[in-house]
Amino acid sequence: KQWYQRRVRGGLELHLVNDEATGGHLSAEESGLKAALLLLLLFYTLGAGWFGFTLFSSVNSGGHIVLAMKLLLVCTALQGASIVLPTIHWMAYESSGWGTPFLNSLTIPYSALIP
Repeated sequence: KQWYQRRVRGGLELHLVNDEATGGHLSAEESGLKAALLLLLLFYTLGAGWFGFTLFSSVNSGGHIVLAMKLLLVCTALQGASIVLPTIHWMAYESSGWGTPFLNSLTIPYSALIP
């Protein structure tokens, strides 16, 4: 019945691990966020190239663009900008440890414009 009175001494060792091998300043969560943003940016670039070429050839052949399609293109461009801006910030932050907070703060208005 005296087991709860015994004191156990122990230590706690905490290791904070960053990607020091590449000289980056990002933590594991931020590195994963940067990788996800780069993947989204790749998909947006491929999609914009493919759909842009199709749209350009359609307009040059005498077609017209409906107002709803114009609005959709503007929304897609704003969404692409809201992905490009934080990606630039994370890449600058990884190299310098400071980044570009102004570009990261511009992400919020671009994201608010698109529901």
